[in-house]
Amino acid sequence: MCYNAKMKVSFRYTPLVLSTLIVSVFSCGAPAGDDKVELVLAMEDVESIKTGLEKILADHSKNFKALTNLAAIELMQDELPQAAEHLNRALSVMKRRSDLETVYLLRVTESELALKQKRHEAAKKAAEAALQVNPSDPLHSRLYLSRALYALRTHGNSEAALKAYQDSWENDKAIFLHADFEAYADLLAEAENWDAALTVSYEYFKRFGYRFGMGAYLSTLHEKAGNFPYSVLAAYLDLRYGLAIGAASLQQVADNLKAVEQTLRDNNADEGIPYLKALQDMEKGRWAAAYTALIGENIENPIHAYLGLAAAIESGQAGQEVLAPMLLLEDYYSAYPEYYYRIAHEYARYPLKYGFAEQRPVLEKVIFLAPGSAMAAESRRVLCRLSGIDERFAADIYLLGEQAAAVRQYAETGRTETLAPLVRLLDFKPNPYTQAAEKALSDLSDIPPVRTYLTQVKNKTPLRNERITYILN
Repeated sequence: MCYNAKMKVSFRYTPLVLSTLIVSVFSCGAPAGDDKVELVLAMEDVESIKTGLEKILADHSKNFKALTNLAAIELMQDELPQAAEHLNRALSVMKRRSDLETVYLLRVTESELALKQKRHEAAKKAAEAALQVNPSDPLHSRLYLSRALYALRTHGNSEAALKAYQDSWENDKAIFLHADFEAYADLLAEAENWDAALTVSYEYFKRFGYRFGMGAYLSTLHEKAGNFPYSVLAAYLDLRYGLAIGAASLQQVADNLKAVEQTLRDNNADEGIPYLKALQDMEKGRWAAAYTALIGENIENPIHAYLGLAAAIESGQAGQEVLAPMLLLEDYYSAYPEYYYRIAHEYARYPLKYGFAEQRPVLEKVIFLAPGSAMAAESRRVLCRLSGIDERFAADIYLLGEQAAAVRQYAETGRTETLAPLVRLLDFKPNPYTQAAEKALSDLSDIPPVRTYLTQVKNKTPLRNERITYILN
């Protein structure tokens, strides 16, 4: 018997599942059309493979391998009705002696499709069948089983879902999605395994970065685990983020910290008080005191480490060596505006070493993440200073993304006044934001209403007049 097997796999992340692509198997005595399927599956382009499989099915409508691979591709492309049709046809022609690699792909595809259709019992059975066919599970049906069992847990499957996710954590953690981290942490919390829930939640934090509400969730887990100091620090993350996005005021932050202090005292959790006092010192600008309370050796917790380093930066006591460990925390804080704000302050302390090229992306990140905040206003002023622009015009500094949004708004509404922020940038001496605005307006200058508008507004300043004249000519 001649047998040589090769498997091709491609993954794409979707909101709930990973999509599998193709499996090819070379064997002697293959069913009619399989030789053509192998040639098609060897192609590099997915659309070419899809077209090739459709042509094969026109001549060999019951080819199991072609039907299965086509269904997998259609599922990957979110063509659910077509995927369901070809999957059902593949199921109808599957035989006991069908090659196992394709049977495995069929069961994985069946489980994924059922998950997308919220048929969780069917998804569970298909994933279990896939694992029976191939226990090594290269296409991660174990993760589909975990998701199905989690959805079914209200029917008494919590323990089964937890066991499935524990197995997936060991084998498939690298491809966990948001929903997987949340589900697994939820199951561990239900089981009151607080330390494991914290491990999963911090891995989630590192993988996807901070999200509003994460601090409160981690705070609850730490409290349940009996770690009141870290419960206090985690809750503070959300308070400061709320301040950045305008969902809280400084007074509300102070009031919340006072309420936390009372809660700690009422519950005899005095070990949390020193950390709470450090946060209150930060709020009052007593950075040196906060730094003394929070700094320590070999701090592994990313919240404790961040807050201690922030206090070190603002107190000015730690020197340049504080920057390297702060930068190592970016995976956790890539969506946390205050993180970049603190780094910007450290850069500003050493202007000869960190000039416009280094400071610009950090300052822009603050503005992008919290556009209406006091931090963003300060960051615009710093960008003005670095660009040689009077700080009085800080509000006129439009980032490239903001300029693109203004152009899109014009395209959607046809209102030329939406381009006014770009026009105002033409008043300043050369800088990256003015150069970008000049190019954007130049790209629009052949549109008659835009030409008329630019002609009307060009004479306000000599620089604007010169640039608009150049654009129009």
